[in-house]
Amino acid sequence: MKKEKEIVEKIDQYEKDLEASNKNSSASQSEITSANGVMNAYNTNLTTYGSTTIAETKVYDKAEFEQDKAKIDSAIKVAKLHSDLKTRYF
Repeated sequence: MKKEKEIVEKIDQYEKDLEASNKNSSASQSEITSANGVMNAYNTNLTTYGSTTIAETKVYDKAEFEQDKAKIDSAIKVAKLHSDLKTRYF
């Protein structure tokens, strides 16, 4: 009986852990999809201003995504400035 109770408790804990993992996975997938959309929009902005871009596949990491986003945002500002100068003076 004691062993049965122990097994049932382990199964219950496993089911709870699995449910929590599935919820986290769902949220993570949503974050990844959102990050991909942001990067695609940035890529479009850069190419609109005449910059050449190279896509890079990475494993999603929120902190790294934020760093990359900041770098690309700066690159877009420079590309826009360059494009405006070309349009204005050439």
